[in-house]
Amino acid sequence: MGTMTATPLVSMAVGNKRLVTADVAGSASYATGGDTITAASLGLTQKIDFVTAESTDSVADNRLFQLIAQSDGSYKMVLNTAINTEVANATNVSTITFRVLALGY
Repeated sequence: MGTMTATPLVSMAVGNKRLVTADVAGSASYATGGDTITAASLGLTQKIDFVTAESTDSVADNRLFQLIAQSDGSYKMVLNTAINTEVANATNVSTITFRVLALGY
C-alpha cells in the first residue's frame, strides 16, 4: 500500500473538529487504486471528513488526480499521467507534491 507523506503546516479548531493545511508527497511505490492519505499523517486522531488538494510543483501541474473517501476515514489519491491514465503500480511518485486542506477529528 502506498502511503503519502504529510507535513502539517497549520491546524486549528473548528467547532469539535480540526482544519489542517499540509504539504503531501506521493509514496516511493505508488499503489494501484491510489496512495493513501491517513488522518494520523495530517495530525488528526480519528478520521478525515473532507479533503481538497492542489498541486504545488510543475510535475504535478500536468496531472489529473482524484480524491476518494475510504470507509476507514482515510482518502485515496489516484494519480494520472499526462495522458490521463493511472500511474503504473510501484512507480516512485515521491517528488510529486500537493497542498491539502482537510477537516476531521
